[in-house]
Amino acid sequence: MAQDMTFERCRDVLSRIARFHEHMRQQYEHLEEVAERKRVQLVLDYLAGQEANLKASLDRYRSEAPEEVLETWIQYSTRSELPEPFRDAKLPADMDLDAVTDLAARFDGWLMESFQQLAEESDVPELQELFSALVEQQEKERRQLSKNLNALADI
Repeated sequence: MAQDMTFERCRDVLSRIARFHEHMRQQYEHLEEVAERKRVQLVLDYLAGQEANLKASLDRYRSEAPEEVLETWIQYSTRSELPEPFRDAKLPADMDLDAVTDLAARFDGWLMESFQQLAEESDVPELQELFSALVEQQEKERRQLSKNLNALADI
């Protein structure tokens, strides 16, 4: 299925990605409030903190990046809105770790796919580097989550 091509400034793309991280932070915090299991609450708290850190990292980049990079127009065919499962994540109060980690993995995968697409579709080396670095950052966060979940399972 073909997607519409969109033009947006790099600044606007980064702002939208920061909003995605903020939205997921809020989703994880809401799920933490309703979760009945302590381990699940701990993971949701960790995930909310991770999203806050990723948003802060993007905000820092936007404040420090060269203006010519931020003002660069990007043509891409990625989705501009969060897919439905992430807009209003609903998990039962007795959710288990598998349900939570599946949600986080799907969100991370969706972001990584979007960043990879942006890197591949850009003709500007600075943008290729930026979006490739965001893929690497998401992969690093995914590995850290896996490591932390393994440590939590040993408790």
